[in-house]
Amino acid sequence: MGIYLLRHIRTVYNLEHRLSGQSEAPVLHEEKLVLPAQPVHFDFIFCSPAQRCRATLRQLGESWDLSASRILFDSNLLERNLGALEGMKREDAIAQYPQLFQNGKLLINAVPPHGESMPDLIHRASVVLPQITEHSANCGNTLILSHNQMLKVLSALLCRTEITDEYWQTHNYQNGVLYPLGNISHLPAMSGSSHQNGN
Repeated sequence: MGIYLLRHIRTVYNLEHRLSGQSEAPVLHEEKLVLPAQPVHFDFIFCSPAQRCRATLRQLGESWDLSASRILFDSNLLERNLGALEGMKREDAIAQYPQLFQNGKLLINAVPPHGESMPDLIHRASVVLPQITEHSANCGNTLILSHNQMLKVLSALLCRTEITDEYWQTHNYQNGVLYPLGNISHLPAMSGSSHQNGN
């Protein structure tokens, strides 16, 4: 029994280095999921209702049999609301709001204009977390299909890892890659990644 994390496949916004947030962006249909050779059976799949996540779920279903999986869409798994930054090219957002970024990445405590704060994002993750852990403890494998920032928060909460500046800057999920988090009774710390923040 274990928890797996999956960030949606790349979108047009990812390709153009735009900040998505909760804005809808079409996926790049040539993008393929990076899956292990041996299929994993998921008893439960918790999925963001964003179109890019739904498209990723459809592609996963083309590779693996999900007919017996219970799929739950939860708006709490949507990406962080980036307010005025949504749809902006990263370089333009940095030029217009330099105080929100460091080394090209959004600061952990930065609150985009009309956007969502980190405490608000953590609260959303905390709302859905009990349901995830309950199903994972009582059943087989659970998949969380969501977005980079939401997955970083959920990973930290599940692994009881403090969300520090260093954690936020160095822990990122690649698009379309399945990450096994392990059994919830003994969750490992997530390894670092050099990939940039995204959504």
